[in-house]
Amino acid sequence: MLNYLSKRENPSGFLNFLPSEVEMFGEEKMLQRLKSSSPRFILLVHTDSSDDGFRFFGQDYGFGIYSWIQSEYTPVRKIGAMPFREPEKFGILILKRNEPAGLSAHNP
Repeated sequence: MLNYLSKRENPSGFLNFLPSEVEMFGEEKMLQRLKSSSPRFILLVHTDSSDDGFRFFGQDYGFGIYSWIQSEYTPVRKIGAMPFREPEKFGILILKRNEPAGLSAHNP
């Protein structure tokens, strides 16, 4: 929905990264798709997935994807609470892809 509202294409092809999708498609396949599409921005949107048997992305499932995001992206803005910390507090974390070594915004 956020891609649609912001008029941006979802380069991964996956609608979301909830436990059911990670189980259905496989975490490795989802991670490879993210790596190959290398989106400029990633939004981590708080979702409590307790109904699926897993509470939070990166803590209870999606470890590899979350780890890759942390190593390849830098937080640029937080809206509300930090996602995946407290069940009752909603928040979104916007992350921007890190520039490759030797490149900067002034030297593309």
